[in-house]
Amino acid sequence: MLFWGMIAILALLLVLRLWLGPSSGASPTRESPPVDSPAPEAEEPELWTAGALARLGTEETLEDLAAQGRADKLRGLGYRGDIPGED
Repeated sequence: MLFWGMIAILALLLVLRLWLGPSSGASPTRESPPVDSPAPEAEEPELWTAGALARLGTEETLEDLAAQGRADKLRGLGYRGDIPGED
């Protein structure tokens, strides 16, 4: 009898909770600050162009790119010089 009484009380509390909803003091959603405009995306220079390669390329960067296995990318951009490690 005690078991079924506890089940009935818990069911009654559940029904009241669902019927009445959350307490009035609780705020279910958080207010977000107003958004004026989306942040502009930072425009980074394209590094994989022939102009950027000519402007920014040094012997050290050439060796780094060749070590990363990007010699074919350099050739595709029109690099005509010697690439270290390339036979």
